[in-house]
Amino acid sequence: MEDLTDAHVLDVLLAEDGPGDWSILPGGYALSVGSLELLPGCCGDLSNLNDWRQASEHASAEWKMLWIGHPWTHISARQDVLTLLRPSEQDPPVDVAPFGSVSREGLSVAIERAALVVNAFAERLRPRIAAMDPTAPVAEVLEILLGGMTT
Repeated sequence: MEDLTDAHVLDVLLAEDGPGDWSILPGGYALSVGSLELLPGCCGDLSNLNDWRQASEHASAEWKMLWIGHPWTHISARQDVLTLLRPSEQDPPVDVAPFGSVSREGLSVAIERAALVVNAFAERLRPRIAAMDPTAPVAEVLEILLGGMTT
């Protein structure tokens, strides 16, 4: 998202659905743990930041599903260390294949950084939406496109 700055590219992105038919932008959020990356899956979208926030607050050793698209992952907590599983379609997980661990604080910081990136992206989209449809309620369109992830 940080690299999407060119007005023409933003216009092409917005023109996919076009004014009046705008829908949430697909994608999601990647988490890097050391040299490993947990990437969003099919059907992931920008609203998944809420799922990550909930996961960062998970306080049980029980596995909880974390929606990142298909396949999804699970998260478990031991005090302030959160362990994530490799993505699978299992719920509850049968084959516990760890992906990696992250501190609760580290994940919270990453989530807040992602929120700032989304907000900056929203500000770049704002004039493009207004230019495409001067009658569009820009704040509402951003709410739709970004899955409610703007402040």
